Amino acid sequence: MLSRSKNEIRLAAVGVFALGAILSTGRAPRADDQLGAAAAATDHEGDGRLASHRREPIAIIDGERGVYVVNRLSGTLSLLDRQTGEVLAEHTAAKRIAHAVAIANGSQLLLIDELDREVQRVDLTGVHPVVRRLAKLPNVPARIEVNDPRREVYVTAFWERRIWSFVFDPGYTKVAAKRTIELPFVPRDMVVAKGGAVLVVASAFGDQIAFVSTRRSRIDSVKSIGGHNIRGLGMDAEGRRLHVAQQRLAKNRRADYEELHWGRLVANGVQLFDLDELMSGGAKARGWLDQYGGIGGATGDPAGVVTAGKGVSAVAFGGVGEVAVRFRGYAKRIPVGARPEAMMISGERLYVANRFDDTVSIIDLPKGKVANTVKLGPAPPLTAIERGRRLFFDARLSHDGWISCHSCHADGHSSDLLVDTLSDGDYGAPKRVPSLLAVANSAPFGWTASSETLGEQIQKSITTTMHGARLTDRQVADMLAFLGELETPTAPSNSPQLVARGAEVFRAQGCVDCHAGPALTSPQTYEVGLSDERQRTRFNPPSLRGVRLRGRLFHDGRAASLEDVIGEFQHQLDQPLEPADAAALSAYLRSL
Repeated sequence: MLSRSKNEIRLAAVGVFALGAILSTGRAPRADDQLGAAAAATDHEGDGRLASHRREPIAIIDGERGVYVVNRLSGTLSLLDRQTGEVLAEHTAAKRIAHAVAIANGSQLLLIDELDREVQRVDLTGVHPVVRRLAKLPNVPARIEVNDPRREVYVTAFWERRIWSFVFDPGYTKVAAKRTIELPFVPRDMVVAKGGAVLVVASAFGDQIAFVSTRRSRIDSVKSIGGHNIRGLGMDAEGRRLHVAQQRLAKNRRADYEELHWGRLVANGVQLFDLDELMSGGAKARGWLDQYGGIGGATGDPAGVVTAGKGVSAVAFGGVGEVAVRFRGYAKRIPVGARPEAMMISGERLYVANRFDDTVSIIDLPKGKVANTVKLGPAPPLTAIERGRRLFFDARLSHDGWISCHSCHADGHSSDLLVDTLSDGDYGAPKRVPSLLAVANSAPFGWTASSETLGEQIQKSITTTMHGARLTDRQVADMLAFLGELETPTAPSNSPQLVARGAEVFRAQGCVDCHAGPALTSPQTYEVGLSDERQRTRFNPPSLRGVRLRGRLFHDGRAASLEDVIGEFQHQLDQPLEPADAAALSAYLRSL
């Protein structure tokens, strides 16, 4: 079984079968200096069957030799027969593949390796794929997008507020230029529009979309579209309309049973925007193209969208294991596998990668049903961490399948939205959704310290916010195992002298009285000069680990930045700080 570090488990939360036939598998040779031809090493068990490992398919490529399924955890490419869906081969291409896109009409693909932190090109024309390393990346990558007209490749990273851009020579053999595009948010999904002139970039957690001029490598505008958890961007065949798969949480609604049951708390689906109107300032959607689900069967967690000509589209609902399809006049929901995300339309077939059960569902579009479910290969038993991760992303734990833990705590972090739950004991005082990074070390839990243990807080969230059935002891243990692996990513090591000065200011101002120890928190509640709608004034201090990653601050999200906390609100300060001390304190907090 492939080993997984704590950091890899965290990244997996970004978005985690025996075959009777004797199949050929191979390891793709590397060609770092030239597209060489070393004999491929085998990657199968001694009896010729596919090796047993966790695959986790995250992309599907229509290649010259068949359909390639890109597997994240195993770093492999599974080749499927285009007609039968049979697994013909499985080739190792990288250590951990975060994402991949096709180039050269499917004869090649570009992938990003999480562990080696690099962009790689894979030639798919031979019997064995051949891999070339193209560019190193300064941090762990998340998504990749290619702009063929400009031969430009864009990469987003986990927790970075920037995009890396690489311009290649005509054959995608070497980098001709490198650029960095700064953003006001952490990005994730991207799509190229306007014939390659515009890169559309979506926030990984909030509702912002940026429009980047690819010629100038800078932002032209940023729009807020309402909602969160943007997990799919797609342009229609005419290049005029932008499809956005997302969730929208209603403001000022209680997370009680009635609001959830009647669909007033959250909406799941795809918004449709006229691209020109959105870019020019009209942020209103044309309307929900597909707002699926309802009483008795909601559709938690949109996880991807794909479009084709003549109005054909599909949206994956990862939380309930379904795909909603529009094709030739019908619109219907089709059950597939566990955590569908990546999809590809080829002719009259829709291929769906089911991330959590290592399968691919092949949907016959004219018939509107699954024609074949392909098992990619055998896998070892699930670990407690893997089971907990699946629970975290499972909207079926909630009433009618409306929401999962991921719906509010996006990829284990936060949507930074305000939700009125019973976490503080009553309704009427919405609180900001906290990040779960390093949550295991931050007891007690809740803004008012209402839960002494994380297990207690998990049960409270499932039963009183999601209104689902109480978890079993094993499910709670599995969830705890998964949450225990959610670590805060290492901060950039910029300006060490300024950070050291900021640490001195932090201590001198008495911040350590509430934010103490390795987790920079404490078990008590304190008067902090703030109150909620219920006139509560005592709150438990959240851990400051990873505070730089939060989009809003304080229990009600009133502060938009650390600079606002220090300057505008002067949080717990006897008097305003000198500008130099304020800058140093901000640098220290961003280093945590």
